[in-house]
Amino acid sequence: VGQNADFVASLQQQVGLQRLTDELVAARNILALKVVNQDLTGRAFSAGRGQTIASALSVRDEQRVREVFLSRSIESFLDSDALRVMAPVTEGDHVTGVAIVYLSTAELQASMARLLRVAIIMSVALLLGAYLLAALVVRWISRPIGALREAALRVQARDFDTVVTVKTGDELQLLGETFNGMVLEIRAYAAN
Repeated sequence: VGQNADFVASLQQQVGLQRLTDELVAARNILALKVVNQDLTGRAFSAGRGQTIASALSVRDEQRVREVFLSRSIESFLDSDALRVMAPVTEGDHVTGVAIVYLSTAELQASMARLLRVAIIMSVALLLGAYLLAALVVRWISRPIGALREAALRVQARDFDTVVTVKTGDELQLLGETFNGMVLEIRAYAAN
């Protein structure tokens, strides 16, 4: 609408601008549609049933429309209830008006709510996964350390036949082997 005034003009001549705006709004993809002149008077307005969008421009929208007239570019503004798209209607190099389309944000908000629920579920799942992984790592590390502790207590009680078996393939296994070597030396020293 904002870039092809000839098309809008031909539709306006064929069906009338007010009827055109009424039919676009009746499709329910658009909450409301306004077309205003440079003096900010309305050329056409149509709002869907139950919509509380006023036919007159708000002070904020008047300022935005003036900016569109000056910039000659399409602008969009997101409010809590609607996305406003303002596009200049041009004839040649002259801006003759601005079309304001009000699009519902309800579907966008519903989609964002769904995405938020999915993000929360994924976050909880990731936290649970991280907790389980941490529990497994703690168990993997604490089991060999517990075995070494029990063996050290037996050696402290003068059980020099104690052998610890740690098969982790890492430093804990090396520590277990070193412990067993130490117990062998203590056994030999105690025998003498």
